[in-house]
Amino acid sequence: MKASVLAVRSGRVIIRGPEGGDFEVRMRVLELLDGVRRHGSLSMACRELGVTLKTGKSWIRSLESRLGIPLVLGERGGLGGGRSRLTEHAQHLLLSYYSARSDARPGFIVTLLESHLSARNLLLGRVKSVREGDIVSLVELDLDPGQTLKALVTTDSMKRMNLRAGVRVVAVIKATEAIVASEDAFARN
Repeated sequence: MKASVLAVRSGRVIIRGPEGGDFEVRMRVLELLDGVRRHGSLSMACRELGVTLKTGKSWIRSLESRLGIPLVLGERGGLGGGRSRLTEHAQHLLLSYYSARSDARPGFIVTLLESHLSARNLLLGRVKSVREGDIVSLVELDLDPGQTLKALVTTDSMKRMNLRAGVRVVAVIKATEAIVASEDAFARN
């Protein structure tokens, strides 16, 4: 079992450890992990949060100790400096944190994606159905309010994202050209 975030409340994050025990940490600790993910550097993540590297390392070590698993792996640098990367456990923990944040603050996922993508057309919805093919799969989404979107994704991606009926998703629309009109539409104008 992997560690996961159960809830986010008043700047605190409730985490369930791999062995099942629940405990609280400050939200800033998860924001630090997110910074490491984005920058590939613990020192840059600390600088972004306005804490010293010593404090950031302390937060990470404390969380790793409570969970009993490594979260951040550091590589000593040479000419270009070192780098930090998240373990698979830390990535899973962050994904559950993002999910919990979106439950606590509607629009969080859209804001998060908009800060990392150039696309601004983001639609929230749930998977209605998946028709799996050998190479590509058809995913049908229920959007709010009462709209449907169908998307083709590679079957490998569908499996990696564990897309199935009921899963919440964000559809990112980025098209250079997507225009459809019938002759009737032009005849009426």
